[in-house]
Amino acid sequence: MEEWPPKNYDYKPQMEKEGIRLVETKYWKIEPDVKDGLKKVFALPSFEGCYKDSEGHLYDLRPRDSCPCYETLKKKSIPELLGMLAKALKG
Repeated sequence: MEEWPPKNYDYKPQMEKEGIRLVETKYWKIEPDVKDGLKKVFALPSFEGCYKDSEGHLYDLRPRDSCPCYETLKKKSIPELLGMLAKALKG
């Protein structure tokens, strides 16, 4: 399967749509919760594309159309799935 989330994926348009702005954790305490109409969020280091705001709300901005899930695998052909299985078994 392709790497997910994709490297160099641009989250900025989705962040603007959600009304959030990224704040580095070292500035978290001094930045206002809302600035220019955008709520502050910090990135979750272990989950690229996921952010939390000061109220604990999680924003998962990773692309849904390519995530490794049942719905995505369901769209693949049998030969493609068998090729993926063979590759996985070879390690």
